[in-house]
Amino acid sequence: MGAWIPKTPDKNQPRSSVLIREMMQSAIIDQIDREGLTASKIAERYAGFRPAYIHLMRSNSALLGFNRLCAMCEAMGKLPVMTINEAGLMEMQFVSSSREQARVMEAA
Repeated sequence: MGAWIPKTPDKNQPRSSVLIREMMQSAIIDQIDREGLTASKIAERYAGFRPAYIHLMRSNSALLGFNRLCAMCEAMGKLPVMTINEAGLMEMQFVSSSREQARVMEAA
């Protein structure tokens, strides 16, 4: 039981999904560097967090899943917001509260 776990091949992943997750990973690493966070600090709020995740994200050897990336953001006290700028390009911002998240999303 549980030996077979379906996995979507990389070639079948939507490009927009890959781009969003890449942007989230780089933003998470930037946030970790900016605030000097350690794996143990993040693990205090996200029990499933492993130090290897930071190494994977820094080395670009793996693209983590959307739910895991969202959990990391929330554990760092940030909520991701995707917006479209004037040039029509997607941008990612991080806000500290759901009220601020709603305000940014409404403004976009």
